[in-house]
Amino acid sequence: MNEQCTSGVGDAYEPNFDIAERKVRVAISPICNLKCEYCDHGAKRSKEQLGAMEDFRSTEISDGSMDIEGYTRAMRSLYNAGYSGIAFTGGEPLLNRNWPEIVKNAKDIGYKQVQLTTNAMLLEYYVEKNGPLPKELDLLTISLDTFDKGEFARITKGNIDRVIAGINAVRDANPDLHIKANKVVMRNNLPDLEEYIKLCEQGGAIKRLTLLNLICKDPFSEDEKTLFNEQFVSPQEIMEILNNYNFHIDKKYEYITTTSAGLLINLMDTDKTLRSEECENCPMYCQEGLFTARLATDGTIRTCSDFNNRLSYIQSPKLRGEELDAEVFRLLEPQRRTTVQSTLGKFCTKYGLNPRRLN
Repeated sequence: MNEQCTSGVGDAYEPNFDIAERKVRVAISPICNLKCEYCDHGAKRSKEQLGAMEDFRSTEISDGSMDIEGYTRAMRSLYNAGYSGIAFTGGEPLLNRNWPEIVKNAKDIGYKQVQLTTNAMLLEYYVEKNGPLPKELDLLTISLDTFDKGEFARITKGNIDRVIAGINAVRDANPDLHIKANKVVMRNNLPDLEEYIKLCEQGGAIKRLTLLNLICKDPFSEDEKTLFNEQFVSPQEIMEILNNYNFHIDKKYEYITTTSAGLLINLMDTDKTLRSEECENCPMYCQEGLFTARLATDGTIRTCSDFNNRLSYIQSPKLRGEELDAEVFRLLEPQRRTTVQSTLGKFCTKYGLNPRRLN
């Protein structure tokens, strides 16, 4: 195994896998209004690569997306399979005009935690037009890689002022709604990490922060391999930089800590995740492995980020009732018998990737 890819935590730790503690990730828009440099955005879709962002479709985008009824049916089957949490993604979910009703239906089905991940570019407009966000929403996650105006524009092609205005609008309209920020940690923004955390603490709107590893979904793409090699930062290096914080590992195999200002930080670790035998031959590397199920805009249900249709999936619009429930249960069965494995090192060695670590 490549020593530069190994984890600093012993491999003997194996958290109990409980599907009820995991979230279904549901893409409700196949498009986005940003083009982040690390994201397989919609412009990359093709007949060979049908998916993009977190919308892992099995059909071409020209085939259209599900309606509210289709989403509700698929969400109910995933709930019946044991999932209790759900996170709406995209693309940019606010581009789906029906997103508030889809969120409400998820809560009506019985999901205990309902969250939505957005780039926040449309949040202020939504609040001005419609008032508070749906009361059924338990957590709002904002993709927020930097507070620097120029750097934000370079990374995302967006406007940070609109994001901040959106966060403030939600804070005022939904004062009890928890807001979480997501940051993809890359080598070129690593020196500003501590300052970024301080800015998250200011104003009191952001209660949680997730620090994400850069991932490489297509190791056959030289551009993506180059980006990964140059910009990947391991969780161990991040924790060495944030050595004033007392990180500990939780049962989802994430590192967590709380700042003196009360900001909860969790740090994803791509070296420790749930894998099945199918994952061994997968050309992708995802951040969550079998921790979750994914529902695409065309109704495709997967347990991995395989947008080339090489592994098992379900086309939920073709199934109904008990038949759909049975297929979902069958698809999720590997999750019920898998254990934690150390996989990032194997992945790096297999594809000649060599992320640097702090000496």
